[in-house]
Amino acid sequence: MKRKNPLSIGSIFKEWVEDDPVYSDMLYQERARELCEKRLEKVSQYIRKVECKDFTLYISVHSSAIARVLREKKDFFINSINEELNFRAVQDIIVRI
Repeated sequence: MKRKNPLSIGSIFKEWVEDDPVYSDMLYQERARELCEKRLEKVSQYIRKVECKDFTLYISVHSSAIARVLREKKDFFINSINEELNFRAVQDIIVRI
């Protein structure tokens, strides 16, 4: 017996996640972390760890020069990540050495 309106598991899961604000925020923060890692791919050898917690992106680096550049470009990174996601997933970036 066929159903009248078959739905894929992916569409059901996406609808469920987007309806729940806790899960959607976590999903957007994970996407923001992945975008940050992708954007910093050229200097990945100097980056220890990238985390996103409570709408703040934490970037741990080995080099103080890279940390300085990231701090100077902080607003640019925040705006570009949020624009690409169409969601305010990152409100601040903290760079640690």
